[in-house]
Amino acid sequence: MQPLPNIEVLSFLNWMDVHGHAGNQLGVSPEELFLNGEYSELARDLEAEYMQSRRYDPDNGNASFAAYVDSFLGELRQHILKEYHPRPSLFRPYGRSGEDSYFEALDEAFRNFDRNMLRKMTRQLDTAPLRNFQYQRGALCDSVKVYLQHSQDPALFRYFLKKSDSVANTALGFVKWVRDKSALRDTHIRNVPSEILEAYIHEYMWSEYQRKGMSSQAKAKKEELLHRVLIQQKYDNYLANILTWADPQDYALNAVVRRSFHRSARYKCTLLAEDDAFCVLVRDHWEEMNSCSGDHLDIYYSEQELARRGRTTADKLNIRCNVSAYPAIYIWEYSLDEGLCIPVRGLDSDELMELFRLITDNIAKGCKLTEVVDGADQAVERMLENTAVNREKNFTEALLEACARLQTNENWVRNTDENGRNAYIKDLLEASGCQVSDQTLSGLSPTGKSAGEVDLMVFGPDGRAFTILEALNIHVRFPFAWDKEYFRTHVNKVYGYDAGGLARNYVIVYASGLNFGRFADEVYQMLSSRVDCPYGKAELIGVMPVDTGLTDLRLACARYLRNGKEVRLYVLCVRMAEKKAAPPAEK
Repeated sequence: MQPLPNIEVLSFLNWMDVHGHAGNQLGVSPEELFLNGEYSELARDLEAEYMQSRRYDPDNGNASFAAYVDSFLGELRQHILKEYHPRPSLFRPYGRSGEDSYFEALDEAFRNFDRNMLRKMTRQLDTAPLRNFQYQRGALCDSVKVYLQHSQDPALFRYFLKKSDSVANTALGFVKWVRDKSALRDTHIRNVPSEILEAYIHEYMWSEYQRKGMSSQAKAKKEELLHRVLIQQKYDNYLANILTWADPQDYALNAVVRRSFHRSARYKCTLLAEDDAFCVLVRDHWEEMNSCSGDHLDIYYSEQELARRGRTTADKLNIRCNVSAYPAIYIWEYSLDEGLCIPVRGLDSDELMELFRLITDNIAKGCKLTEVVDGADQAVERMLENTAVNREKNFTEALLEACARLQTNENWVRNTDENGRNAYIKDLLEASGCQVSDQTLSGLSPTGKSAGEVDLMVFGPDGRAFTILEALNIHVRFPFAWDKEYFRTHVNKVYGYDAGGLARNYVIVYASGLNFGRFADEVYQMLSSRVDCPYGKAELIGVMPVDTGLTDLRLACARYLRNGKEVRLYVLCVRMAEKKAAPPAEK
């Protein structure tokens, strides 16, 4: 059996009820009086008043104690009768007619036990550790606080659950409302974004306001109380204990209580960004994040969320000291200062959701923090590689489509102005969703004396440069000759413009004149020769043709090793019809 609680705790709480100090006069809930540091002096003043009253009325509090003893022994009696009800074989000494005698004897034993227990505990009351001459200010308040945080005693639970203004009663009402609300039935409330949770609290209190006819002041007070309990997460241990006990047979309610009021997850993380990088993720996926994180990971959705959940500015500064790049997921286990950073720049919301599933799966498997983060980093790298490949493929297809449409535009087929053709390609790429700028300064010019002027530069969704496009006009003259040095210069221009070493770049050749097929073959042969067509200081790996599905669009991909990393140069030959000479004027 669990031990009886300190009689002083129940007596003190009963004295506050009898003298009307709780509720209306104090204006705070009984739990907050002891658990909220703002009211510590008020609680100690009440304690001093209580101890003073006991000097003149030493029996004050006996009634509450006697009621507690009766309640406890009643539960003990029911427990014994349920667990140790005699089997038929045990009634042999009495026979069938002796069964009543057995229960009479058992009941008499309980009555004797009641009397002995009451006498014993009454003596304890007179010799309690907090007698008047031993009184130290605050000792009883500390005792109450300990019981609120750790006690499993039903008498204390009943005391707080019956108070209409208590944290326990208010929170239990919200929990029951949550259980019946389909949107939150299977949700871990501790991981619901605070903005959404605030809306639910407001909705609940508005329904209570209309149903019970409470005053606006009482509504605001309870709404503020739920905000402190659910969002700032005050009194977690106390509520987890008291509300789980509230209805032991209601397993659905208990499950909601555990999800609602106890941040027991071993791992915690927060999303950090210098912009709205996680906006779509939180807006569209918070319920899925909540579900997959379960009891494994507590999530703070932003720095603002950290503040709402009770984290200090010092906590946020400690986190930022450990963040290597933004945006990032910062995850920690026991100590916030010893957390680790997972940079996630370049991932979209679906990829971030996949990453969260991986993180929680590894936590559920019992991985250490370093193992969780290493696995996440590898997954991010893999996702970025897959994203880059898909983005490169999609962009190449968009460029081919733009050049095919250029070939059908009579204005730019016959007009050989290179800048005009580039502007047309730029418009079509932007229409397909690309972010393109023209005449951008980047890297060095071929002379090395000034910045290079890039024909077209394409940027990715993350705002970073994705690729450089350099275009040129080539005319094949009779019998078959073209300016190979001009082509070679433009290839090297791209290398000089690309100061950072992009993974892919493009050269577009607007070709006119004779024999387009032979011209495209010679371009391919030049790319295949490190001597005929060097790409800066990059080492040639190889060249491969890329099928465009069109005879007048020929694409080759040259692969190079640049500072230990593979890069690609796509050369696209676009056949353009010759500009016909105007007929001679009639004389």
